[in-house]
Amino acid sequence: MFEQIEYEAADWTVRGLLAIPGTDRSRVGVLVFHGDSGATEHEQRVARRLAALGHAVFVPDLFGEAFTDRAHGMRVIGALVREPERLRRRTAAALDAARAEAVE
Repeated sequence: MFEQIEYEAADWTVRGLLAIPGTDRSRVGVLVFHGDSGATEHEQRVARRLAALGHAVFVPDLFGEAFTDRAHGMRVIGALVREPERLRRRTAAALDAARAEAVE
């Protein structure tokens, strides 16, 4: 059901999971953002449910890397919190990627 896509976010290549239902009706696009653990099975379950309802769904990875341990994760998250503009650029890039992929 999911297709992994890569997109650029401020000179940074990142991946996300895309689900586009095979329906003829008009689609609503939904971004499903992850919490502090990155995109997990929980976000994929939410995306599957939304896609089953006919929505195009994109689950972007805002971190761009797998955490090696909790301290590593806290450093990455802390850096994003201290630089909200960088986080805004990443979320805007995710929305742009979802729009580009969902266009029929």
